[in-house]
Amino acid sequence: MKKLITLAISGLTLIACSNQTQTQSQSQTEEKSAEVTEKATPTESFKVQKFTATKTIDGNNVKCVGTCEIDFPVSGDTQLVKSVKEYIYSYCNSPYKENQDGQAFADEVANISAQGLDGEGMEEDAEFSSTTKLTKQFENDAYVTYSALSSEYTGGVHGNYGISGATFDKTTGKKITNYLKNDGWDNIQDQVAKALCKYFMVNEIEDLKDQLDNFDYDPATKKFKIEQSSTEPFIDNDTLIFLYQPYEIACYAAGAPEVKIALKDIKAQLSDETSKFVK
Repeated sequence: MKKLITLAISGLTLIACSNQTQTQSQSQTEEKSAEVTEKATPTESFKVQKFTATKTIDGNNVKCVGTCEIDFPVSGDTQLVKSVKEYIYSYCNSPYKENQDGQAFADEVANISAQGLDGEGMEEDAEFSSTTKLTKQFENDAYVTYSALSSEYTGGVHGNYGISGATFDKTTGKKITNYLKNDGWDNIQDQVAKALCKYFMVNEIEDLKDQLDNFDYDPATKKFKIEQSSTEPFIDNDTLIFLYQPYEIACYAAGAPEVKIALKDIKAQLSDETSKFVK
């Protein structure tokens, strides 16, 4: 499975894990369910169905639980459906299968996740878990956005998790890969710093120094130089969002810092792929 130190995108909740005593060996249980996801609005033309699966494996003194929850495309523009499916398979590090149904895919991901947790050297009587969640986050007439969460707990004080997103152009049916002009990131540093001030709830731009680990700062001009996030940005409700992973620019307790900037505020720095979405 693809373990990305890659939600909290609004609305996603990281699954907490705790140690449990388990003495059974080599037994397996499986739970799965599917339900139609009703997310229709007057602008929607891309339909999904939510599939969930949980696989539990007992072995090597540890209970291993793999969980998958996916909004799987079921109808819409042919190219758009294909692009979203390819993204989902790629995120889960699975070979693309054009005709595989959503439940079979969720089962497969959950099973591989559980198996990936099993191994030698793990602490006794524990419960380890791996969760993958892909959600249709937003849709309007112009684009569809997905949010993604991967989390894993294998003992210790806390688990690891990663969050990201992807936006698909409904006109072309393809995933957007270029959001800013070549020098766009360098030219929106002021907006980036202001957005991070809002995230960390600091009023003065200079106070941002105390919150960040990786940055350059010019005290004469009070200007920051902050590296772009390791994951691609995405668009949600006319806002461009850059998500940093835990530890990427701040301590783990800071979570996943997010930079939210209205598209209209940085139109001059947007690529042709994204500038057309500015209202």
